[in-house]
Amino acid sequence: MQNLNRLLQIANAASVIGDLARQKQRYVLPVMHTTGTFYLHADDAAVRIVRWDQQQVEATIETRPPIGWRIATDYDENGVYVVVMKRMGLGQIAKATISVMVPRDAHLVLRLAGGLVTLDHVHGTLQIPPVHTNSPPPALPDEV
Repeated sequence: MQNLNRLLQIANAASVIGDLARQKQRYVLPVMHTTGTFYLHADDAAVRIVRWDQQQVEATIETRPPIGWRIATDYDENGVYVVVMKRMGLGQIAKATISVMVPRDAHLVLRLAGGLVTLDHVHGTLQIPPVHTNSPPPALPDEV
């Protein structure tokens, strides 16, 4: 029984440390015009954008570790702005996940440096410029 209590104490301590190493923030920002713009500038983050029927932007940002990130949000008559930038010197240990709900008729502007993007309910034309680097493209997984 004593070992079980000790194991529970260790599990609780690990949970507290995990909570300190990660932070989840939720932002709700109004969209002033029905054809407003959502602008996201993010460093090395997993981004998911979903369209919905509400006239507001709801962004949920999870960062690990929280101290490794700078987050800013703002809005005006032209649109909603979200910036999630990695602090210098943290390299690959800093991770962020950004989930955003935007109005169906919002214009999207994404300025991304690395990361992963998932767009739900996409209609229209996407223009993505080529990557200008000297490194070879990543290998694609073998087809099954």
